[in-house]
Amino acid sequence: MKRKKRVLNLTLESSFGFDALDIATLKQMVGAILDRENFFQDCLLTIIFIDDVYMIDLHRRYLQTDENTDVMAFDLSESADRLEGEVYINVMQAKRQALEFKANHRDELLRLVAHGTLHLLGYDDQNEAQQKIMAALENQAIDDAHLQRPKQTDKLG
Repeated sequence: MKRKKRVLNLTLESSFGFDALDIATLKQMVGAILDRENFFQDCLLTIIFIDDVYMIDLHRRYLQTDENTDVMAFDLSESADRLEGEVYINVMQAKRQALEFKANHRDELLRLVAHGTLHLLGYDDQNEAQQKIMAALENQAIDDAHLQRPKQTDKLG
């Protein structure tokens, strides 16, 4: 029996004109995560880049706290046949984290997209064991996203 090909509809939005990540890279990375998780249902995902003020507002509205964070994911799925969700990425927090961890800002943003996608697939990070699992999967997703980068060749002279 032939499996139906999954449709991945990925949309990028920004609350302040941020556009540092390209849709092709994100589709490749999210698709690789879905493949690795054996999730072959259709997906409708929106990645929304926001700032600290917007993230704190989300926390107030949905978690009743004034905290700031790097990523929030909302599962909007109405059935198990299809994954629908929104992943909110705090670009300002990602920049601070990249500096703190001596990481590339782009890779930190990719990690957060992967993190939000994993949340939508049911992963949690409430304890150390769960955090280690998610970190390993995020790292794999970033590695997968780099596969399509043009290979640089060393030329002598």
